[in-house]
Amino acid sequence: MYHVWEELGAVQDRRFLYADDFLRYESVNGEVFTLHCNLEKLEQHMLEVSPEDSEATHRFCKAAREFAAIPGLESQVDERDPS
Repeated sequence: MYHVWEELGAVQDRRFLYADDFLRYESVNGEVFTLHCNLEKLEQHMLEVSPEDSEATHRFCKAAREFAAIPGLESQVDERDPS
């Protein structure tokens, strides 16, 4: 997908930052759920938070891995540092 944005001129001379976590939710009771970008970390965290939902967690993470493996959807990082 990166090459499409590059072809359109949308990413030239831009530096991309990639966070480890997409979001972090903390309930009023102090319980924390972190949506990790790394699927292994996410799966481990989801199993720690709710072990009784392990079957659904494994199915969700398996589907996310399959989706991420679709050609053209892989993350592509521009190695050039515009600074």
